[in-house]
Amino acid sequence: MTDIAVLAQARRQNIPAYLVCSKADYHIHSIMSEMGYHGEGKEEDVEHRNELYEAAREHFVETRKARETLEEAKLPDQHLYTVSSTMLNKNPEGTIDEADRLKDLGDQT
Repeated sequence: MTDIAVLAQARRQNIPAYLVCSKADYHIHSIMSEMGYHGEGKEEDVEHRNELYEAAREHFVETRKARETLEEAKLPDQHLYTVSSTMLNKNPEGTIDEADRLKDLGDQT
């Protein structure tokens, strides 16, 4: 069953559903590579890496296609939570939308 089919079925049955992108790190690092960063690993490169990470993260968040996909499927717009796989592995420095996701999940219960 596709993601859209799952969302449509959940909507028909009045079951809360959440959109979560859990591969954000992979996509952000791919964008960083496209920007010319290849993980040189030098300590003096940390500031440059952090700047590129922030720019790539912003680009990724702004260009997600969830809204268009939902619209095409005639489903209502809803928030897409972008979570870091680093955070899923318990590294709090990699948070993106984790706090929002956890708050909204708590509000639903």
